[in-house]
Amino acid sequence: MGCLHGACKVAILIGRWGGWPSYTTLLLRTIASNSLFDFFFISDRPPADSLPPNAKFSYLTLTGLLQRLNRSVGLRLHDAAALRVEDRFRPIIGGISSKDYSAAKTNDLKPLWGEAFADLLDGYRWWGYAQEDILLGNLSACISPFVLENFDVISPERFPYNASGTFMLLRNTPHITRLWRGSMDVGAILSDPTYAVFDEWWGPARDHFPKLIGKEVAAGRLRLWFLADWHGRDAHIEHAMTVCWWKGHLYANARFVATATSIPCFGFNAIQKDEMCLWHLIRYKQLPQISALQLDKAADRALRNTNEFALARDGVWIPGSALGLAAGGSNLSVLYNDDSPTPFDAAALRRHFQHADQCDDRAANPRVAQAMGLPLSGSWCWQQRSQHRGLCKHNQTVRHMCVRTCMLCQMPTVALSSHRRFFTRRQRRMIRGVEVQ
Repeated sequence: MGCLHGACKVAILIGRWGGWPSYTTLLLRTIASNSLFDFFFISDRPPADSLPPNAKFSYLTLTGLLQRLNRSVGLRLHDAAALRVEDRFRPIIGGISSKDYSAAKTNDLKPLWGEAFADLLDGYRWWGYAQEDILLGNLSACISPFVLENFDVISPERFPYNASGTFMLLRNTPHITRLWRGSMDVGAILSDPTYAVFDEWWGPARDHFPKLIGKEVAAGRLRLWFLADWHGRDAHIEHAMTVCWWKGHLYANARFVATATSIPCFGFNAIQKDEMCLWHLIRYKQLPQISALQLDKAADRALRNTNEFALARDGVWIPGSALGLAAGGSNLSVLYNDDSPTPFDAAALRRHFQHADQCDDRAANPRVAQAMGLPLSGSWCWQQRSQHRGLCKHNQTVRHMCVRTCMLCQMPTVALSSHRRFFTRRQRRMIRGVEVQ
């Protein structure tokens, strides 16, 4: 198959069966800005009505995948229904059932895709695979022509982990593409429907793909390049991590707490920020604000064309100018999550990023809690203080209510008066008591 943009270099396969997550539009926007890389979406459903020029949808059911692997590499699994999804892969937040997620066993088979999809990869010098729960920055910045010429495998993980199911690139040569065949676990991988974590290092597989790569590196037969310095993830939702995509580049605040100099988006002119080539959504995607993200047609259209968006644990921000808002729209940003869109002016957005971790503490004040309609009995915050260094334990429901009430908890108390119009008279009377304390 010919390359999608005329320069045969790198092809990346993204496979998923049973539907695509609501945040896929974000991935597609970041893919569109990486025109030197081709992406093939392999699934029984297209990820969107239209794809970027460097992306193509290849229809294949899960049964069809097993049949293709049976013909190409000798897979001995024939019943897609037998592929078991372990409990740890069942999302328990956001109301998404396991049937909406790809069977975990398919992750074991990713290192085999170079042979299984040889027809799609014909002519490419490199091939790879990626998950759908990622955002991409400027891939050419970390995967330079020098790297492509002088290395054989590109991984986001350092030694001794060596490989990741999140993102991998491999030189399209018989030796590298057939590397998986050297494993002592091949028989089980091809016949057992249980996910053995062959593509990574932490599961029951004894002779997994990372170990095979390590052996070849030690023997001098393989050159491995790490993307570790360019790879980020939201491993801890209690941290105020903000990820911003701007004109093809991906940034994350350099510290776990956003400060005036570390907010990397929406014109805040961040001094402390980290540029990433790859961001993996680990925890955020489980939050209802992301897993049940509601994008109307205007937001979906804006995301396909905008030069900027931001993602945090409260949802996705889109600049007002990208949404075609009226005069002054460039000073607005709109938050999208599992609820109705919420507009923020620049000052409120800055306060949000700078004071996000204060939300739970603010809501712990009895007057604020009552104004927000929170139950006063139980004292959920104060019960947690001794275990969390005097701070309230993170409570996503409270945080969500803070956002919906126009930053009640994330802004200093003195600023509450400027947002009284969003509350009833009774609520304003309660909040007035907070302001004077």
